[in-house]
Amino acid sequence: MSRSDSVTSFTVYDVFMRGVLGGAANATTMLFTNPLDVLKIRFQTSGEMQQTTAITQRRSMYTLARDIARAEGAPGLFKGLSVSILREMTFSSARLALYEPVKAQLSPSGSERDLSWGGKIAAGVISGAVAASIFNPTDVLKVRFQADRSLRHQPRRYPSIVAAVRQIVQSEGGVRALYKGSGTTMLRAAVLTGAQLGSYDQAKHFLLHRAPSL
Repeated sequence: MSRSDSVTSFTVYDVFMRGVLGGAANATTMLFTNPLDVLKIRFQTSGEMQQTTAITQRRSMYTLARDIARAEGAPGLFKGLSVSILREMTFSSARLALYEPVKAQLSPSGSERDLSWGGKIAAGVISGAVAASIFNPTDVLKVRFQADRSLRHQPRRYPSIVAAVRQIVQSEGGVRALYKGSGTTMLRAAVLTGAQLGSYDQAKHFLLHRAPSL
């Protein structure tokens, strides 16, 4: 059996580093995609605010971005960046780190040859769901920060991540408030990770065996 066929030849250090490096890569993308996340959240919550602000009534992505920058300053498009990075370094690190060990458990012999594409998707589904169930609070915090419509010279609703956690726990029914929407978050993470890692793994396996010179 070649090294590329084994899914059990990894150490705890390998699993840890896979998670850390994968999380860091995902966190880096937030530097570029956070403004798009802010726009998405504003569009999705526009119904709640249409009576109090004109910003969210417009449906053009460009005009919404322009109006946020005018009303909240350019940093308004980067609200929640710190929480987004925290989320990727926890949730994404966990789902990526769990994938290989879960895949090994699902494989009858620990060999990638014995694990079907469906098995790899299942490993991704389990990894994503477990990671989301643990780190759902980071998703809640991310949405809260990005939905904050405080203007340029107004104090933000949550001055820091710690303050946000404290305020949510104290005013919304305890720690369970940080797990609002956990079912939906787990379902989304399961579908995302199953499709993403399962497809990537299967494509990699195919290329390595059909075109080993690549």
